[in-house]
Amino acid sequence: MVGMSFVQEVADIHRIQEMVSALGAPQIGIVLKIETRRGFEMMPDLLLAAMRSNAVGVMIARGDLAVECGYERLAEVQDEILWLCEAAHIPVIWATQVGAVLYQLLRRVNPWVVRLLRRVASRFRSLAKAMSCS
Repeated sequence: MVGMSFVQEVADIHRIQEMVSALGAPQIGIVLKIETRRGFEMMPDLLLAAMRSNAVGVMIARGDLAVECGYERLAEVQDEILWLCEAAHIPVIWATQVGAVLYQLLRRVNPWVVRLLRRVASRFRSLAKAMSCS
């Protein structure tokens, strides 16, 4: 997968699609990181353009969006992104330390969960390292 930060216009998506195509790897998926008001406002058009790719996902950059749109509106903006992606059958990733907060919460609840999470994280790091070497 290729992550694309600060997506704001359809032309941004077309550029990344052209780059992926030029690499001869049309199967590579694209993750659109939505972190600006403009990116949020352009979501329907961005999703339509991105859906021309083999695989697409969206990452909600909650911290950046809170700065851009105001913390008071963050829940509303996030919900709208989730609704749009759900309607388009596009998976969504929540950013801003969701995993760290969850880890801290679960750590207090059950030490077994902590061991499991450490094992999963270790496997993930090993897999990521092996993939980056090839």
